Amino acid sequence: MAFEKSVMVTGVGGFIGGPLVAHLAKNGWKVITVTTRDENDLAAAARLDLDGGIKYIKIPDINHYESYESAAKDVDVVVHLAGVAHQVSRRVGDDVYEAVNVRGAVKVAQAALRAGVKRFVYASSIKVHGDFTKNSPFTEQSPFDPRDAYAASKVKAERALCELLPGSGMELTIFRPTLVYGPGVKGNMANLLKLASKSPVVPYIQSANKRSFLYAGNLNEAVETLMTHPAAAGESFILSDGGGVSTRELILAISRGMGKNAILLPVPGIFLAAGAKFGDLWESLTGSVFPLNSKSVTKLTGSLLVDSSKITSLTGWRPRFSMEEGIREMVKRA
Repeated sequence: MAFEKSVMVTGVGGFIGGPLVAHLAKNGWKVITVTTRDENDLAAAARLDLDGGIKYIKIPDINHYESYESAAKDVDVVVHLAGVAHQVSRRVGDDVYEAVNVRGAVKVAQAALRAGVKRFVYASSIKVHGDFTKNSPFTEQSPFDPRDAYAASKVKAERALCELLPGSGMELTIFRPTLVYGPGVKGNMANLLKLASKSPVVPYIQSANKRSFLYAGNLNEAVETLMTHPAAAGESFILSDGGGVSTRELILAISRGMGKNAILLPVPGIFLAAGAKFGDLWESLTGSVFPLNSKSVTKLTGSLLVDSSKITSLTGWRPRFSMEEGIREMVKRA
């Protein structure tokens, strides 16, 4: 199937969406963004030049699917990133994940199908396979094992799209990124950046863990490949930089990216456990998410390794940036 360089991207205001849209526009794509954000707010938040090959369409709310169908009539590919992600300040009910991440994805796909779009590229998550690995890395053949409402909604969306689109005339491609980092990163990576920038001594949890990561620049190029490559049609892909690093190695890499030599201070497990219990209690009483809780500790001490060789073998894509290069760029543009 031949493709023109025209694409509609949802979720452009998010951590992944803004850089992806900027990358595609720079590479000559005609990009249409559909968003609930005001134009000036979007341009500032996503660092976008909305005059540089990017068409901006504002909709009243995320469920205004008539706008998606109208916008998609001018494109060959839709990349669907929009959805409710992990919330760092408040909890989100299962019904919200179901409405936005599952039914929303299906309705956008239906709108794209009616508009004659050739390929629908859906952003899922590595969390559909679980939160951590033990004996072997996740592959595309690993069973689904969602551990929270967000991951469960991504599994449901994948299954719904796989039922809807095969044989419809619109190709479906799914990608499951592992832990993404880059300018504007949030969560534990952002906390490590702050620690490394403010203090020569960085506390860390002693653990033999290994985790795979994905630099945003590598993600952008991988998604662009999946948008048009013939071998990507009807397939799902796990995306990563390749390999994995421990929490200790990650902190040292961040420190080097800042031109520093961090002094690492091991944190005794008893203090970590106490902090996690306090965070869990805080959440149960307030409904707000505390930075340190049982889940965040598990992420810092557990392993999550993936095998992303499938995309290389089918499409030839390889991560262009090493993790050291990605971290340096992240730190420079923080």
